[in-house]
Amino acid sequence: YFQRLVGLARKRLRDAPRRAADEEDVALSAFDSFCRNAEAGRFPDLTDRDSLWRLLAAFTVRKAGHHLRDASRLKRGGGAGTD
Repeated sequence: YFQRLVGLARKRLRDAPRRAADEEDVALSAFDSFCRNAEAGRFPDLTDRDSLWRLLAAFTVRKAGHHLRDASRLKRGGGAGTD
């Protein structure tokens, strides 16, 4: 699933300024979030590969959106003011 997640992240991040590991970072973060939630028993209805893929894709799309938002904040100075 990892390569598919990286490809999905790459599509979502295509208009963002790029770093070499952005797509992989997003995919790893999404997978980590999925694993932590699964371990906590939050997906009792997860029954097959298709539902697993949909769930992993949803985590990845959300993480990519957060990555874009955060990169945009940093680009604008991150809200840090000078005193």
